[in-house]
Amino acid sequence: MSSSVATRTIALVTGSNRGIGRAVALSLARDHSYTVILACRDFAAAQSTAEELTAELAASPSAGTAKGEFVPIHLDFSSDSSISSLKSFLETEYKGQLNVLVNNAGVLLDNFFHKPASEFETLSPRELYTKTFESNTIGPAILTEELLPLLEKSSKPDQGRPSRIVFVSSIMGSLTISGDTTTAWYNNEATAYDASKAAVNMLAVNFARRLKPVGGLSNAVCPGLRATRLTSGYGGSVEDGAKKIVEMATLVKGAVSGKFVNEEGDIPW
Repeated sequence: MSSSVATRTIALVTGSNRGIGRAVALSLARDHSYTVILACRDFAAAQSTAEELTAELAASPSAGTAKGEFVPIHLDFSSDSSISSLKSFLETEYKGQLNVLVNNAGVLLDNFFHKPASEFETLSPRELYTKTFESNTIGPAILTEELLPLLEKSSKPDQGRPSRIVFVSSIMGSLTISGDTTTAWYNNEATAYDASKAAVNMLAVNFARRLKPVGGLSNAVCPGLRATRLTSGYGGSVEDGAKKIVEMATLVKGAVSGKFVNEEGDIPW
């Protein structure tokens, strides 16, 4: 570990080997000079992504003189030992410093796009809800619980570095909007996904409360419909989707906390 670690900002981004998570990681290192830990279920993918992003960072004309860096690590949400190992890594390599946690990894297993049965993985209701909540809600909740002491310890709002948690959510988790019959996706089937993201929003609110004594911040962000594997490649650019997440991951002392937002502003609960 470099002796300058204490002066750097350490950010952990889950599901960062592709899509929005990858774009968030690149922006945090390139535009803010953060040390970004790429936490992925597939460690080989995390390693290759770290190499790719390092090359992109080196070639970027917008990168500052104090460039960030990428550190790959394995993370399996379904394994308590994997989560504990990640915490131990932070304690050993960074003296327990963690300034930013971006809970990005997630799945959409409902037949949202109304694909024919032959093109869609059919799960039993129990399998659908269990897998969805394990990835989208329970995994991020347990990870955040485990890392909360590090975030609390690392929060230094008076130095311009409050700890920040960003839960990547979805406007589909809004109770208000989901009940509106004029909503574009009102008749699309995504009950498990919607419910998991509504629960994620509650996590953001509760961790905002728990970080408040140390000046930390926690928010839920909807990146919008973006062209990722989760959306079968449908939507806008992942770079645009990453912008609001990066904004909330780089907030300063006294900024908003306990909010549910997208690029247009606050989203109704």
